[in-house]
Formats: sequence, C-alpha cells, structure tokens
Amino acid sequence: ETVRLVKLPTLILEGDLLAMVQSINNKQREYFAHVMHNVNKKKIFYEYVGGGAGEGKTRLITTIYQSLTLRANSVPGTNTETAKVLLCAPTGKAAFGIGGLTLHSVFSLPVNQSSDFRLL
Repeated sequence: ETVRLVKLPTLILEGDLLAMVQSINNKQREYFAHVMHNVNKKKIFYEYVGGGAGEGKTRLITTIYQSLTLRANSVPGTNTETAKVLLCAPTGKAAFGIGGLTLHSVFSLPVNQSSDFRLL
C-alpha cells in the first residue's frame, strides 16, 4: 500500500467564508447550497462542475472546498492536519487551477494513449 503526501490548499478563516460565498454568482450560490444540503443530509452524490473559461468554476470549487473543510474541522477532536476533501480534476491544467491533483494520480489510473480500450 502506497502512502502519498499531498499539499493541502491554505484554509481561510471562518469569518472570510461569508465573503467568499457572496463573491459567487446566484446560480453558483444555488449550486453551493445544493451541495451543502446534500452533505448536511449525509446523502451520497456525484457532481460535475463544467463550463467555459472565466465562468467561475475555480471560484465555486474553492468556495465548496473551504466550506466543507471548515465544517469538518469544526468537529471536536478532529485532526485539522488531515485532508477532508480531495481536490482532483481530469486534466493537469484543471487540477493545477484548483490546487489539486489529476484523477489518474489520485486513483492510480493507467494512462492509456492508444485507441485500444479494455473492458472493466
């Protein structure tokens, strides 16, 4: 079993979270509320954040990350040095933009550049 150390994004102060939430647009704020509602209800859910350049994907993902991490770290006895949320993206450019890792590196997926596909 391999253990990998990752550099976690810097956490903001709890008081700065409100300003961060206010900095996203209304549609993003609705999506943020949807994510937080699912987390609060302990629902399992899978989401994809997409869109064109400059539409605020990174800001939205950062806001969700900060909120979830601050929430998890507020539980008494929690080790604040451990990752609660792992930021990952399908491409290196996208992963770099959010301060995360690629899906391939996180989940040890094989990098296949041929047109031959294997059945799962």
